[in-house]
Amino acid sequence: MMGGRAIRVASMVLLCALAAAPVRARASERSETDNEAKRYFRLGTLQFEQGKTKEAIEAIDKALKLNPRYDEAYYYLGFIYMQQSQPAQAIKALKRAVKLNPYYTEAHNQLGLAYRDQGKYKKAMTQFEAALDDKAYRAPEKIHLNIGYLHLKEGKPAEAIPSFQRAVALNPNYLRGILGLAAAYRASGQPDLAAKEYRRVVELGPDTPEAAEARQQLGARDGKRDAS
Repeated sequence: MMGGRAIRVASMVLLCALAAAPVRARASERSETDNEAKRYFRLGTLQFEQGKTKEAIEAIDKALKLNPRYDEAYYYLGFIYMQQSQPAQAIKALKRAVKLNPYYTEAHNQLGLAYRDQGKYKKAMTQFEAALDDKAYRAPEKIHLNIGYLHLKEGKPAEAIPSFQRAVALNPNYLRGILGLAAAYRASGQPDLAAKEYRRVVELGPDTPEAAEARQQLGARDGKRDAS
Protein backbone atom coordinates (compact mmCIF):
# COMPACT_ATOMS: atom_id res chain seq x y z
CA MET A 1 0.00 0.00 0.00
CA MET A 2 2.70 2.42 0.98
CA GLY A 3 4.70 1.54 -2.07
CA GLY A 4 1.75 2.24 -4.35
CA ARG A 5 1.06 5.51 -2.64
CA ALA A 6 4.66 6.57 -3.01
CA ILE A 7 4.52 5.77 -6.69
CA ARG A 8 1.37 7.84 -7.12
CA VAL A 9 2.92 10.79 -5.26
CA ALA A 10 6.06 10.56 -7.37
CA SER A 11 3.93 10.44 -10.52
CA MET A 12 2.03 13.55 -9.46
CA VAL A 13 5.27 15.39 -8.72
CA LEU A 14 6.59 14.39 -12.12
CA LEU A 15 3.40 15.54 -13.85
CA CYS A 16 3.53 18.90 -12.03
CA ALA A 17 7.15 19.34 -13.03
CA LEU A 18 6.34 18.53 -16.65
CA ALA A 19 3.43 20.97 -16.60
CA ALA A 20 5.56 23.72 -15.07
CA ALA A 21 8.37 23.31 -17.57
CA PRO A 22 6.57 25.07 -20.47
CA VAL A 23 5.55 27.89 -18.12
CA ARG A 24 9.16 28.40 -17.06
CA ALA A 25 10.25 28.23 -20.68
CA ARG A 26 7.72 30.89 -21.69
CA ALA A 27 8.77 33.10 -18.77
CA SER A 28 12.40 32.71 -19.80
CA GLU A 29 11.52 33.64 -23.40
CA ARG A 30 9.58 36.70 -22.22
CA SER A 31 12.48 37.75 -20.04
CA GLU A 32 14.92 37.47 -22.94
CA THR A 33 12.52 39.34 -25.24
CA ASP A 34 12.12 42.11 -22.66
CA ASN A 35 15.88 42.36 -22.25
CA GLU A 36 16.30 42.66 -26.00
CA ALA A 37 13.64 45.39 -26.04
CA LYS A 38 15.57 47.27 -23.36
CA ARG A 39 18.76 46.98 -25.40
CA TYR A 40 17.05 48.52 -28.43
CA PHE A 41 15.58 51.25 -26.21
CA ARG A 42 18.98 52.15 -24.78
CA LEU A 43 20.40 52.16 -28.30
CA GLY A 44 17.64 54.51 -29.42
CA THR A 45 18.23 56.98 -26.59
CA LEU A 46 21.96 56.99 -27.32
CA GLN A 47 21.38 57.53 -31.04
CA PHE A 48 19.03 60.43 -30.39
CA GLU A 49 21.60 62.06 -28.10
CA GLN A 50 24.08 61.71 -30.96
CA GLY A 51 21.71 63.47 -33.36
CA LYS A 52 20.75 60.28 -35.23
CA THR A 53 17.01 60.83 -35.05
CA LYS A 54 15.93 58.44 -37.79
CA GLU A 55 18.02 55.60 -36.39
CA ALA A 56 16.73 56.36 -32.87
CA ILE A 57 13.10 56.06 -33.96
CA GLU A 58 13.84 52.79 -35.76
CA ALA A 59 15.53 51.35 -32.67
CA ILE A 60 12.67 52.33 -30.37
CA ASP A 61 10.13 50.94 -32.84
CA LYS A 62 11.99 47.62 -32.64
CA ALA A 63 11.84 47.79 -28.85
CA LEU A 64 8.08 48.31 -28.99
CA LYS A 65 7.58 45.41 -31.40
CA LEU A 66 9.36 43.18 -28.90
CA ASN A 67 7.47 44.62 -25.94
CA PRO A 68 4.22 46.43 -26.88
CA ARG A 69 3.68 47.33 -23.21
CA TYR A 70 6.94 49.27 -22.86
CA ASP A 71 5.53 52.56 -21.55
CA GLU A 72 8.92 54.25 -21.22
CA ALA A 73 9.70 53.56 -24.87
CA TYR A 74 6.37 55.07 -25.94
CA TYR A 75 7.15 58.14 -23.83
CA TYR A 76 10.60 58.59 -25.34
CA LEU A 77 9.23 58.11 -28.83
CA GLY A 78 6.71 60.86 -28.13
CA PHE A 79 9.49 63.05 -26.75
CA ILE A 80 11.51 62.60 -29.95
CA TYR A 81 8.53 63.53 -32.10
CA MET A 82 7.99 66.64 -29.98
CA GLN A 83 11.60 67.66 -30.54
CA GLN A 84 11.00 67.19 -34.27
CA SER A 85 7.89 69.43 -34.16
CA GLN A 86 5.56 66.54 -34.96
CA PRO A 87 2.89 66.86 -32.23
CA ALA A 88 0.39 64.55 -33.96
CA GLN A 89 2.89 61.67 -33.94
CA ALA A 90 3.88 62.58 -30.39
CA ILE A 91 0.28 62.46 -29.19
CA LYS A 92 -0.18 58.98 -30.61
CA ALA A 93 2.85 57.64 -28.72
CA LEU A 94 2.24 59.54 -25.49
CA LYS A 95 -1.42 58.50 -25.29
CA ARG A 96 -0.22 54.92 -25.42
CA ALA A 97 2.27 55.61 -22.62
CA VAL A 98 -0.35 57.03 -20.23
CA LYS A 99 -2.82 54.30 -21.13
CA LEU A 100 -0.28 51.68 -20.11
CA ASN A 101 0.73 53.67 -17.04
CA PRO A 102 -1.85 56.23 -15.84
CA TYR A 103 0.61 57.43 -13.19
CA TYR A 104 3.36 58.33 -15.68
CA THR A 105 3.64 62.01 -14.72
CA GLU A 106 6.24 63.08 -17.28
CA ALA A 107 4.22 61.45 -20.05
CA HIS A 108 1.11 63.41 -18.97
CA ASN A 109 3.17 66.62 -18.95
CA GLN A 110 4.64 65.94 -22.39
CA LEU A 111 1.22 65.00 -23.77
CA GLY A 112 -0.10 68.32 -22.48
CA LEU A 113 2.62 70.10 -24.45
CA ALA A 114 1.72 68.18 -27.59
CA TYR A 115 -1.96 69.06 -27.26
CA ARG A 116 -1.02 72.70 -26.59
CA ASP A 117 1.05 72.83 -29.77
CA GLN A 118 -1.98 71.60 -31.71
CA GLY A 119 -4.25 74.22 -30.18
CA LYS A 120 -6.21 71.60 -28.19
CA TYR A 121 -6.13 73.65 -25.02
CA LYS A 122 -8.75 71.82 -22.94
CA LYS A 123 -7.07 68.49 -23.55
CA ALA A 124 -3.72 70.06 -22.72
CA MET A 125 -5.02 71.37 -19.38
CA THR A 126 -6.45 67.94 -18.52
CA GLN A 127 -3.00 66.41 -18.97
CA PHE A 128 -1.22 69.13 -16.98
CA GLU A 129 -3.71 68.71 -14.15
CA ALA A 130 -3.13 64.95 -14.19
CA ALA A 131 0.59 65.64 -13.89
CA LEU A 132 0.01 67.97 -10.93
CA ASP A 133 -1.84 65.19 -9.12
CA ASP A 134 1.52 63.53 -8.54
CA LYS A 135 2.59 65.20 -5.29
CA ALA A 136 5.90 63.32 -5.37
CA TYR A 137 6.93 64.81 -8.73
CA ARG A 138 10.24 66.57 -8.24
CA ALA A 139 9.76 69.48 -10.63
CA PRO A 140 6.17 70.74 -10.37
CA GLU A 141 7.37 74.23 -11.35
CA LYS A 142 7.78 72.92 -14.91
CA ILE A 143 4.11 71.98 -15.03
CA HIS A 144 3.03 75.38 -13.71
CA LEU A 145 5.28 76.96 -16.35
CA ASN A 146 3.55 74.95 -19.06
CA ILE A 147 0.13 75.95 -17.74
CA GLY A 148 1.22 79.59 -17.76
CA TYR A 149 2.22 79.42 -21.41
CA LEU A 150 -1.00 77.57 -22.18
CA HIS A 151 -2.96 80.53 -20.81
CA LEU A 152 -0.83 82.93 -22.86
CA LYS A 153 -1.61 80.93 -26.00
CA GLU A 154 -5.28 81.17 -25.07
CA GLY A 155 -4.92 84.95 -24.85
CA LYS A 156 -5.48 84.96 -21.07
CA PRO A 157 -2.46 86.72 -19.55
CA ALA A 158 -4.30 87.51 -16.31
CA GLU A 159 -4.70 83.75 -15.74
CA ALA A 160 -1.13 83.08 -16.81
CA ILE A 161 0.38 85.37 -14.16
CA PRO A 162 -0.52 83.23 -11.09
CA SER A 163 0.69 80.08 -12.84
CA PHE A 164 4.10 81.61 -13.46
CA GLN A 165 4.11 83.00 -9.92
CA ARG A 166 3.56 79.49 -8.56
CA ALA A 167 6.41 78.19 -10.69
CA VAL A 168 8.78 80.84 -9.34
CA ALA A 169 7.57 80.38 -5.76
CA LEU A 170 8.48 76.69 -6.01
CA ASN A 171 11.89 77.52 -7.49
CA PRO A 172 13.00 81.14 -6.99
CA ASN A 173 15.96 80.67 -9.36
CA TYR A 174 13.82 79.25 -12.17
CA LEU A 175 14.84 81.59 -14.97
CA ARG A 176 12.34 80.20 -17.46
CA GLY A 177 9.58 80.77 -14.92
CA ILE A 178 10.66 84.38 -14.36
CA LEU A 179 10.80 84.96 -18.12
CA GLY A 180 7.28 83.58 -18.40
CA LEU A 181 6.09 85.86 -15.63
CA ALA A 182 7.65 88.84 -17.41
CA ALA A 183 5.94 87.85 -20.66
CA ALA A 184 2.59 87.58 -18.87
CA TYR A 185 3.01 91.02 -17.29
CA ARG A 186 3.91 92.47 -20.68
CA ALA A 187 0.90 90.82 -22.34
CA SER A 188 -1.40 92.12 -19.60
CA GLY A 189 -0.26 95.71 -20.12
CA GLN A 190 2.10 95.98 -17.13
CA PRO A 191 5.45 96.91 -18.75
CA ASP A 192 7.13 98.12 -15.57
CA LEU A 193 6.51 94.83 -13.78
CA ALA A 194 7.68 92.98 -16.88
CA ALA A 195 10.92 94.99 -16.96
CA LYS A 196 11.49 94.25 -13.29
CA GLU A 197 11.29 90.51 -13.96
CA TYR A 198 13.54 90.74 -17.03
CA ARG A 199 16.17 92.52 -14.93
CA ARG A 200 15.81 89.81 -12.31
CA VAL A 201 16.64 87.17 -14.94
CA VAL A 202 19.78 89.08 -15.94
CA GLU A 203 20.87 89.42 -12.30
CA LEU A 204 20.35 85.75 -11.48
CA GLY A 205 21.88 84.26 -14.62
CA PRO A 206 23.86 86.89 -16.55
CA ASP A 207 25.52 84.38 -18.89
CA THR A 208 22.47 82.26 -19.68
CA PRO A 209 20.31 82.11 -22.81
CA GLU A 210 17.43 83.34 -20.65
CA ALA A 211 19.42 86.47 -19.78
CA ALA A 212 20.12 87.07 -23.46
CA GLU A 213 16.38 86.94 -24.15
CA ALA A 214 15.67 89.23 -21.20
CA ARG A 215 18.22 91.79 -22.45
CA GLN A 216 16.63 91.67 -25.89
CA GLN A 217 13.21 92.41 -24.39
CA LEU A 218 14.62 95.22 -22.25
CA GLY A 219 16.40 96.67 -25.29
CA ALA A 220 13.20 96.58 -27.31
CA ARG A 221 11.39 98.35 -24.49
CA ASP A 222 14.03 101.06 -24.26
CA GLY A 223 13.96 101.45 -28.03
CA LYS A 224 10.23 102.07 -27.96
CA ARG A 225 10.71 104.70 -25.25
CA ASP A 226 13.38 106.50 -27.27
CA ALA A 227 11.19 106.42 -30.36
CA SER A 228 8.33 108.03 -28.48
